[in-house]
Amino acid sequence: MRASALAKALTVAAAAAAITGVASAAHASPQATAIAHQIARTSTATTSMSLIPVSKVTGRTPGRPGYVTLRLKNGKTISVQAKYKRLVQRRAAADAKKVTPYTNPVYGNCGYSYIYTNYKSNGEPVHMDTGFEVYDAAIEYAWHAHIAGSSGTGYSYNYHASGGLDFDYGWHGQHSSSANYPTGTYAASVYSDGTSWALLDTGGVCYSGGPYDSSYLYY
Repeated sequence: MRASALAKALTVAAAAAAITGVASAAHASPQATAIAHQIARTSTATTSMSLIPVSKVTGRTPGRPGYVTLRLKNGKTISVQAKYKRLVQRRAAADAKKVTPYTNPVYGNCGYSYIYTNYKSNGEPVHMDTGFEVYDAAIEYAWHAHIAGSSGTGYSYNYHASGGLDFDYGWHGQHSSSANYPTGTYAASVYSDGTSWALLDTGGVCYSGGPYDSSYLYY
């Protein structure tokens, strides 16, 4: 056995002895005892893990193709593979039955709707994402929203979409401005007057509660 290996073995042995209470001052140096105490602390420490609900999917993760960013209800953000987006949204919809609703998305007894403002793919203002997830399959929908910039931006847009759905449990729409707009606050909201809805295969009509979002975007 080489000298370095022997020294390492002796150090580990001394640490183990200190942990079990066998070592004494004659057998374990203060350094070895300190190492032993560190091992004891790190090897026995445990912590719980808890579920944190997702508050919204904020969009594609910058610099990470194929990933989306999730904002958690504790204020933190994480990135996951985009293929899990629907899974996360469905879990969020299920959790909504058990937790207090948040402003955006707006939850109800048949699903939830959302709207978010963000940057376009070129990194400039302004882009909007909106849509819904429902607990029963949807066969038709109509959706109306308004996007506007703060004073001086010169931006205002009325968004409308409608059509058939193939027994889907969700729909997502988006709009990017044709021009790049200046720095400012951009807000968007879904109409809450009953004109934004999804027809379910149960015959029921699930309408939006009118989610709202605003973001300060830089040009």
